[in-house]
Amino acid sequence: MKYELLALDMDGTLLKSDKTISPMTLAAIREAIDGGAAVTLSTGRNYAELTDFPELKKILKYGILNSGAVIYDFVRDQPAATCLLKPETVRNVMKAAMKYDTMIHIHTVDNTYALGEQIDRMPEYHMAVYQPMFRKSCVPVMDILACAEEHIHEVSKICIYFRETPPREQLRRELEGGPVELVYSEATSLEVTTPGVTKAYGLQLLCDHMGIRPEQSIVVGDSDNDLEILQAAGLAVAMGNANERVRACCDIVTEDNDHDGIVSVIRKYLLKSEN
Repeated sequence: MKYELLALDMDGTLLKSDKTISPMTLAAIREAIDGGAAVTLSTGRNYAELTDFPELKKILKYGILNSGAVIYDFVRDQPAATCLLKPETVRNVMKAAMKYDTMIHIHTVDNTYALGEQIDRMPEYHMAVYQPMFRKSCVPVMDILACAEEHIHEVSKICIYFRETPPREQLRRELEGGPVELVYSEATSLEVTTPGVTKAYGLQLLCDHMGIRPEQSIVVGDSDNDLEILQAAGLAVAMGNANERVRACCDIVTEDNDHDGIVSVIRKYLLKSEN
């Protein structure tokens, strides 16, 4: 199989634990692109949350963003495709989530929104590592319900963060069966998108756009929100730091995100060299 596309999750995969990209990994990505391969992001992040990585926007043509709800064209600097939540679904999810002690994070195509006072308390919701990013890219608001209503026709994803997992499981049970796609990403979080919209959906859209098949892709990931896209890939790669569910569904396991796991994948399967 000649692989045409490399799809990379960001947090826990492309990014090291300190949320930076290793120079060696970035150099390998450039080498893969120079060798004729297409490389894309496959991330739950929103376009605004890529602020710290201008180099990616320069060298990549596309990104599967917002957990598959947005395909972004970096060359034209505009979305190539979007799949938004219906207004009534947004209202129902917000109403259900507000019954719990949660931090709600609303994604549109271009921006994200959360309560300003909760951004200051993100460690309480097990999201401390993302606090610097939120302070740079997330728009702080005083009323999250009013914010949802203001952007009711623009919402691509809703992330809900909890202090602990039992209420997350309870909310998931309440929302299951409704017109939503539900996945886990962080330790105590729940992501809500339109039914059928996952990173795998985004991969299919991008492959259709590029005129290739998903089986011609290599996908690398580490977390539950990568499961569907890994199952759709021609070659599924788990990072060394991936959870057991991800490892079980993958073809191979590479080194962890702090030891350039992506580099060995590129060398072996795209550049055909171990050196």
